[in-house]
Amino acid sequence: MDKRSEILNQGLKGFIVTCAECGKKAVGFGRLKKIGGFMDEVFQSEADRNPFLFQGITGSQAIPREHVTSVVSLLKVGDLRDLNNYMTANCKFTKGTDAYCYQCNLVYCHEHYKTYVIYVSRHGNR
Repeated sequence: MDKRSEILNQGLKGFIVTCAECGKKAVGFGRLKKIGGFMDEVFQSEADRNPFLFQGITGSQAIPREHVTSVVSLLKVGDLRDLNNYMTANCKFTKGTDAYCYQCNLVYCHEHYKTYVIYVSRHGNR
């Protein structure tokens, strides 16, 4: 059986991308309603409330407002490589989606994607 990641459109809930290994949710895209409740109103301008988020295996990050339409279009098309490349080039995602494998063009959940922590010292290598 061939491995594959699927992009599932969940309507108002956003999109999920399934793990190529187990088929469970690997990453998600969507709006997080009332992310901070009252504090959301205090600390964010109205334009920045309820952002469109990428929810990855190592954390979440807002997609810049001017790129949401393009990201949603790429999700609907279903091309993981184009989506990852777009997010890397345009959305300030250092390496695209954190669960994407460049070698096999698939996405994996936190259980099946091998991650590791790198500690960087502000004082150089000591």
